[in-house]
Amino acid sequence: AIRPSLELRNEMVAALAVPDVRIRPTALQAEGTTRFHASFERCAVLHEPGQSVTVLRVADGQPIAHIPAVAAGSSEVYKLALAGDFLARVFDPPQGARRLEVWSIARGQLQWAVDDVPPMGGFDISPDMTTLAVARLDSAVHLYDLATAVPLQRYALDRLPSRMSF
Repeated sequence: AIRPSLELRNEMVAALAVPDVRIRPTALQAEGTTRFHASFERCAVLHEPGQSVTVLRVADGQPIAHIPAVAAGSSEVYKLALAGDFLARVFDPPQGARRLEVWSIARGQLQWAVDDVPPMGGFDISPDMTTLAVARLDSAVHLYDLATAVPLQRYALDRLPSRMSF
């Protein structure tokens, strides 16, 4: 076995990329599925039943926005994500294909939606929080500008797309 010196071990540890994670006292009391924004400044809490969403400021637990429940008869929300000023969620409506909705957190309004997400299909948001990739029933992954819904690119596949990530 290789046994590095303490000096070499300390140098290796110092070279590691370690995120600055500090535990801060917070008033956040969230009951339900919770998804955090990349900055950890906000979180989205999915409430049962009805699947409404409340976006909270993590520092003091105060609500920033409320996103209404999905349509009556819809399935559970399969995926929820916060990116920039937007919240995206995917669920199965009472009729038709799986639905992706993109909501403005600042306005608490639906910005845009995609109504042909395949079963097991999903979405992901780019690390820079500007692009949304979504699987569609045309056997392709579509890239959109997250804020405007402007199509950016389409990647055709030989089968229905399923889970994805950037």
